[in-house]
Amino acid sequence: MPVDYREFFRNLRKARGFTHETLAERAGCHRNTVLNVERRRPVKFRTIIELMAAMGFDQRSDEVRRMALLWLESVSGIGLTLDEMRDEAKGLQVEYREAVRGANKELEAVLAKRKLSEEQIRLLVFAAGHPEILETIRHIRDLLGNLGRVNGEPRRPAGLTVGEG
Repeated sequence: MPVDYREFFRNLRKARGFTHETLAERAGCHRNTVLNVERRRPVKFRTIIELMAAMGFDQRSDEVRRMALLWLESVSGIGLTLDEMRDEAKGLQVEYREAVRGANKELEAVLAKRKLSEEQIRLLVFAAGHPEILETIRHIRDLLGNLGRVNGEPRRPAGLTVGEG
């Protein structure tokens, strides 16, 4: 598969049987315009589209769409083609899996240290999936802490340590 829009353009031109001269004549431009596309000289996308139309490609064709991605990729420096996006996605998946493994190991260490029961673990998992519950628990904890201070007890009640750092 072609790597950049210039090579892709050249392959399309040759596949359609056009020389630089015949394509330029059909597009109503100078031969150098066609050469510029293939010789790594700056070319406006509009010029490429006009040349592709002269070769018989519809603006909505797969070839024109691919050309647009390759040209954008070239001028932006950002990989937009399917192969590059797929490679980037695979890299992100590897990073994600490593992060999940690390988080799981950390969680296992915390659980082992705290010696939580199976029921406590299930409640934590449920609460983690429902952040509104954690917020309610924080509000109750703060309220009880404030009530404790009013009654002369500076500490929070035991067992309500959700979200403390």
